[in-house]
Amino acid sequence: MPKTISVLLLYGSLLLREALRNALAAEGRFVVVGATDLDGPEMQLLLDACPDVVVVGGAPAFALAQCLGGLRLVARSLRSVAISQSRDLGADVHLAPDSPFGHLTDAIVTADRRDDGVVLMLPTARAQQDDPYDEQRRQLSVRESEVLDLVASGMSNRQIATHLSIAEGTVKRHLRNIFGKLGAVSRIDAVNRSNQDGRLGIRLDRPITPPEHHDRLRACSGHDRKPALADRYAQR
Repeated sequence: MPKTISVLLLYGSLLLREALRNALAAEGRFVVVGATDLDGPEMQLLLDACPDVVVVGGAPAFALAQCLGGLRLVARSLRSVAISQSRDLGADVHLAPDSPFGHLTDAIVTADRRDDGVVLMLPTARAQQDDPYDEQRRQLSVRESEVLDLVASGMSNRQIATHLSIAEGTVKRHLRNIFGKLGAVSRIDAVNRSNQDGRLGIRLDRPITPPEHHDRLRACSGHDRKPALADRYAQR
């Protein structure tokens, strides 16, 4: 049974905030623990509910960045989605305002399952239509292929960096490039897309699922990398 993800909405527009609350609640896989303005006085009370993911938007980029910075001070393990044209707000996932609702739900799931601090910018339908990827731009480099094969084997970013004798930040950069070229929104999605195209060095008989991917990570690292929800905000 899929995990239910608790979501906190911090959105500048009351009309859009309530529309998003209702749409997410109707999905069934999300529980909206609260919705308020970015600087609403009840924000701390809502944070006490320990949401899995916070969604911020409906305000200028500087206000969103300030809000996310404040959230990190009080809940460092809180995952975040920023709805904005800006790509440098410090969120786990950035989503353009013209994206369809389905991209928002994908962004929330991706943020909740994020591995090793990879920041994603999910493509919008308009961007894909105006600037389609041709085959040359979609082709992975030799190094990117190596990184993706190691991801498929269950290695974390740190383990990949050690294996290839490169910096962990370089691994993250390769992953961002891989996601962009494949149109993927997560490590699992990138592996499955590459396997489907026959470009993955490790041949998989079928698409891998999130539980299977986490099992591979645990097998490589020797422990469960996902903390229990009760311990998520222990470092406040």
